[in-house]
Amino acid sequence: MPEIILDLEELTLNPEEARSSSEMIIREFEQLPEIRDLHDIQTGIERETFIPIVGEISEELGQCLEGLGCNVPEEEASIVFSQKKWHPKSIGTRLKHCMKTTNPLFKVFKKKLNHLESWDGTGSEEVAFIEERVLQALKKMVLRYSQWGDTDITVDDLTAGLDVSKFNCIDGVWKQIFQGVTAGKITRVEIAENAGATYNAQNTLDEQRAWKVMRDLYNKSNPAILEMPGVAFFMTRSMFNNWVDFRESKGFDVCCEGPEKALSSVRQYRGIPIKVINYWDTSIKKFFNNGTKLNLPNRVILSATSNMPIGTEDENSLSNLDSFYWKKDKANYVDIAFSLDTNVLLEDLISVAY
Repeated sequence: MPEIILDLEELTLNPEEARSSSEMIIREFEQLPEIRDLHDIQTGIERETFIPIVGEISEELGQCLEGLGCNVPEEEASIVFSQKKWHPKSIGTRLKHCMKTTNPLFKVFKKKLNHLESWDGTGSEEVAFIEERVLQALKKMVLRYSQWGDTDITVDDLTAGLDVSKFNCIDGVWKQIFQGVTAGKITRVEIAENAGATYNAQNTLDEQRAWKVMRDLYNKSNPAILEMPGVAFFMTRSMFNNWVDFRESKGFDVCCEGPEKALSSVRQYRGIPIKVINYWDTSIKKFFNNGTKLNLPNRVILSATSNMPIGTEDENSLSNLDSFYWKKDKANYVDIAFSLDTNVLLEDLISVAY
């Protein structure tokens, strides 16, 4: 059975060396966004569930009543309902670790003195270290599916060597955005550099690109987006860096004129907050890289987390694990499992650039 091991191949293991975890230099975790930075979380979603969406009265009502006396005319009107659907899927994994597979010369983690119990990692520094790493991996799992899930994905869409089964369980936010743009339901602003044939061409953004993109999204979007609670520009680090560079090149605050200038700063544009999603940059490079260029490395969304919720049976499973020792196997196990689906609820209340 596959197991999680401590890969020590690059270490020089001698009879005398580091003897406590405090002597290790721990590589910092990738700074992942909190799930709630990108999504509202709806719990209690146990099975396929319809989401009714209530529209407005479709007709224009009211007419002049002058001179009609008591004969007020009746009008026909309708309230249009539509719907989305939750399709939650179960996602998870089991990791096995045998304490005896760790090279005995690696003395950073204290070992139990009772040999009969030396297979049991319960409460040990070694298993606690593994659990900490697994929790980070769990967060990345949730983000990978919520952002990049695609039930139609093929190996040709992914970086060579990646497994489609790590992506094809649900349709994530970006898959639904692409579908909405294709159907003409979501407003899109083009980022020309994404079409570049090389990494360098894609990275060499017009010095005004981020400013132009935010301005176009602001001006071309449904005005109702701008009034949404929690509305924000969600963007890749590449786009944010371009915005910062542009502002600095113009003397920090000379990017624009009048009200546009007054309501804009490094972290907002026209009063709308800017949220930098570094995870998009790192994961696009990791997952969607053909060796010459990336798949749409520069991206922006204008919407609110409430319009891009994830649905799950319970929120705790998105950030917890089950760790235990099984005597029969003399192995330690870590289980993670959660149910998940993602929805872009109202296509007219989200605009994008890529």
